[in-house]
Amino acid sequence: MPEFDFDDWVDGQLRNVPVPPDLHARLSAIRPSQELTDEALDESLRAVPVPEGLGKRLRAVAWRSRRRSYGAAALAASVLVAAGAVYLSLGSSEDAPQAPVAQVAPPAQEAAPPVADIQVAANPPQRPRRQKPVTVRLGPTPASETTADLPGAFREVADVGASLKQVINAKLQAQSTLGAGGRIERLPELEFLEPPVPRGVEPPRIRGYDMLFQLRYGEHPFVSPAAHKQLRVSRVPFTSRTTSYDLAAAAAQSGRLPEAGEIRVEDFLAAQDYRLPEAPRQPLALHVGACPSPLGVPGPYLMQLAVQGGRGPGKHAPTRLILVAETSAAMEYDARWKAFARALERLAEQMGPQDRVTLIGFSESPQVLAEDLTGRQLASWIAEGRLPDTAGWADFAGAVQSACDAVLAVESNEARRVVFVTSGRSEMDDAGFSRARDELAGLAAANIPWHVVQLSPQADLERWQQLARHRRGGASAAQSTDALYAVLLEQLLGRDSSVAAGVTVRIQFDPKRINSYRLLGHEAATLTGEAGDPLRIELSPEQVATCMYELWVKPPTKDAKGPLGSVEVVWRDPKTGKPGRMVRPLTDAHLAGSFADAPTWVQQGVLAARTAEFLRGSYFLPNSRRLEQLLDLARQVDAQTAKQPDFRELVELIETSARLR
Repeated sequence: MPEFDFDDWVDGQLRNVPVPPDLHARLSAIRPSQELTDEALDESLRAVPVPEGLGKRLRAVAWRSRRRSYGAAALAASVLVAAGAVYLSLGSSEDAPQAPVAQVAPPAQEAAPPVADIQVAANPPQRPRRQKPVTVRLGPTPASETTADLPGAFREVADVGASLKQVINAKLQAQSTLGAGGRIERLPELEFLEPPVPRGVEPPRIRGYDMLFQLRYGEHPFVSPAAHKQLRVSRVPFTSRTTSYDLAAAAAQSGRLPEAGEIRVEDFLAAQDYRLPEAPRQPLALHVGACPSPLGVPGPYLMQLAVQGGRGPGKHAPTRLILVAETSAAMEYDARWKAFARALERLAEQMGPQDRVTLIGFSESPQVLAEDLTGRQLASWIAEGRLPDTAGWADFAGAVQSACDAVLAVESNEARRVVFVTSGRSEMDDAGFSRARDELAGLAAANIPWHVVQLSPQADLERWQQLARHRRGGASAAQSTDALYAVLLEQLLGRDSSVAAGVTVRIQFDPKRINSYRLLGHEAATLTGEAGDPLRIELSPEQVATCMYELWVKPPTKDAKGPLGSVEVVWRDPKTGKPGRMVRPLTDAHLAGSFADAPTWVQQGVLAARTAEFLRGSYFLPNSRRLEQLLDLARQVDAQTAKQPDFRELVELIETSARLR
């Protein structure tokens, strides 16, 4: 029987049937007047004798097929039995010697030495002699008395199992020689890695949204507001994370390109210090600007929205804030140390003339970094680069003790508050926690509030929160610069620092004026992954939340000459709970004629977004474009903005990336 398609071969055998000699005569006997039905034709064709030898040939085919199936099943069962025997032989007691290993060359020792628990003695025994190398041959082993009587196929299976056992035993013997436990069940403990933080927004699962495009390219596609009524409205997501930008800047400073998969457009937008108009007295303000999209296909516009928190809280009682910050190597993970520096810069802007800040850093041991700084002094201290480098491990319990001793040793008329900023990755045993608990009890007895902030998404705050309820303290997790800044400002003021709660922004596009649009950034890790970018946020004083869209705008006509759409902002007053609402139209006046004519803050956002898209290899930026073109655009920004530290850092990132490419 041939080895190709079995069904085709059987069909060919069935077709190889000679025509019965009387079939033609019987078919010719049918008169035209008779109705030639299918039943009559079938009845005529059934009266055909079975060809000689056909049944024998078909039975032979079936037997060969069954025999091959039986052989395969027997072989599979034998392999499973052999593998099970090997596994059971490995589960023997540690105290029992291992079975001899079958080898080609006679071994120096037939069995591996038994694995014993290591105990420290006053006079350690003499080191055992080094064993000779074990020679292992893969493949069938010489036939033993047990396997010699087996049929050929089963003998091969037994030989394979013996070889497998031989290899594993040799591996275990080598591990025992090197001092390992000698059992494959003993695996080393893996280092704990934090799972990915949920990111992005969930894509709409409706007709008109190209889900396959997002799955293939990892970016939001252009969607038409005319394709579906739900696509006419876009709820604006916000994020205050700057991790992706900070890691990219650190990579460029070390002379390497950032990983494309780590680039997040929304992080680049959130990292910029936008030169917006002065913060309003009301809870918030909305800013909208757009300019022609640079570097991509000519025609669309990049539109940026920015929601700005109102002015600071004004006068407040003088506060002496003691910040105890971890300076271990764990603070470099996810750019936590850079987030702490950004939060300090913003805190300095909100400090009153009588406020003072003392900084204490701790890793293996605590150290006073700065003492009794005013807001201006703190800003200058950070600008001079006097924050220490991170290194080593963290002794949190020792830092708590030192900070408490320093606070209690100095009498002050100002309100004193202590904030501990940790990575959330430093471990503390029960003894260390008990020591820290006793020290914090001393702060509570002196009527000094304290707060623990952990900069980890997997922070374990349960026991700190339990302790805080009885020791006049608090505990929270902060995963971004804005979240950490809000906690620090709240401790400085001694009250809630938010100026607007439950802020949501919604854009409604007019399909008569907008052909299509896409959201930049905020892509979820997977289409079914958990969304992480909030659609509802809290705004602190002068905090800026921003987002960017790319639009294909239809020119105005007689039938469609109205606005492009509208933006709705809804919030709640955190003190009174009174709701607020603001609606602004999107008009052609928001569309600048060129990049140079756009507002400065829009230029900052466009440069940041385009840099991120270029570094991540965006589908919407042709490969032939150069980063040097971004530098040409950066030179069009006004001189005052060009001197800002964050803008200089962005330009340095572009220059380094262009050089490395």
